[in-house]
Amino acid sequence: MRNWLKSIRGEHVAFTGKAWLARAELQRIVRRRGGTPTAGAVTRDTTVLVRGDSSTWAFGEYGTKERHAARLISKGASISLVHDSEF
Repeated sequence: MRNWLKSIRGEHVAFTGKAWLARAELQRIVRRRGGTPTAGAVTRDTTVLVRGDSSTWAFGEYGTKERHAARLISKGASISLVHDSEF
């Protein structure tokens, strides 16, 4: 697991929750910086999950995408979880 994410160049980035910018704008930022925004779901290709806020998380304090990311990580995937305020 990575402790620090220095760049999103080459990363596959997914978003969950409501962020400080519209999702389309965040995806444009990812593309401009050399990353690939995912089509919505967390997949085996996802390397970064950006977590916004939500008042309706599916599992109390986290959502479906984070649950799926945790399952992938337990199987050896390297996915960094980044809060949207740090993104």
